[in-house]
Parts: sequence; C-alpha cells; structure tokens
Amino acid sequence: MWGDIHRSKPITVEWSVFAQQQTSKPVKGMLIGPVTILNWSFPREDISLKTQALPSVDEIVNTIHKIIDKVPQENVWVNPDCGLKTRGETETTASLRNLVAAAKQLRAGA
Repeated sequence: MWGDIHRSKPITVEWSVFAQQQTSKPVKGMLIGPVTILNWSFPREDISLKTQALPSVDEIVNTIHKIIDKVPQENVWVNPDCGLKTRGETETTASLRNLVAAAKQLRAGA
C-alpha cells in the first residue's frame, strides 16, 4: 500500500504520559516527526527524506508546547539528532538554527 498518511492527533504523547506514570524517575523520550516514524515502519522508495521540509521555529515551539501540556517541563529534553544524518550541511545548519531559535523563544516565555 502506498499513499499519504494523515494523523488526527499526536502519536507519541499518550505513550510518553503512560511511561511517566509508571515511574517516579524522569522518562526520556524522543521527539520525532511523523515522516521519521513512518520511514522506520514503512520504508518508501518513491520519496526521499531529503525533500521533506524542515520544521519552522513556530512548528517546533507549538510541538513542544503540546508536549509540556502533558509531561512536566523538567522531564522534557529535545534531541536535535533525529533526521540530521539524512540531510546535507546547509539543511542541518538551518534545522539546528530553527531549534535554537525555538528554545530561546520558549525560554523567554513564548
């Protein structure tokens, strides 16, 4: 089966909340995008990961806000590693700049 996938709600938040409820220790989870998850599960030969758009600062901020609505902020880490190895230097630098800008915006109280 080939085709576009639509998700009606976040696909990892509920599992992260469940995992945190099972322990008093911090739970570390990965914040990855739906394209990465789908590629891990259903590799496609008809598209290239390198053609996928980079998340904007606003997209990163909005995603992190959704996570910290469910998981205590002190238990959230953002891992910039995901997807960078499939990109060139220009895309990697742009992605990291967006992530840093989003972190600064969040820390400033956005």
